[in-house]
Amino acid sequence: MYKFFMISLFLLIFPLFSFAIRKLYTIDLTDELCKIWIEIKEEKDFVSIKTCGRNEGKGKVFYEVFVEITKSGKSGKSSSKQFNNIFLNPGEEKCFSQSKLNLFSKDKYNIVATLYKNGNLIKEKGFQKDGF
Repeated sequence: MYKFFMISLFLLIFPLFSFAIRKLYTIDLTDELCKIWIEIKEEKDFVSIKTCGRNEGKGKVFYEVFVEITKSGKSGKSSSKQFNNIFLNPGEEKCFSQSKLNLFSKDKYNIVATLYKNGNLIKEKGFQKDGF
């Protein structure tokens, strides 16, 4: 009876978790002293975008990250721009901002992330997804 209950519970709950997060992507903006990334999580009907960083050096670091998000589809076109000042102490890791983008099944979205240090461009990378 116990085995039957556990198997039934597993079969009931597992599908709920397996569809919650569809895919996870990252945009890597790592510099020599600091690991900086944009985390992109596709969920049931939206995408969650988070900017995070970890200082792997011995001194404080300061970066600027600019993230531009655009989407197009059934509901039309939209865009969002975010700018983050990233201050990290040695060994510190934290996330700085998060945004959500509502999507329909055939929507396309594009994310471009740009990393600056002292006003100088360090890296620029993008991610594009056609069809959610």
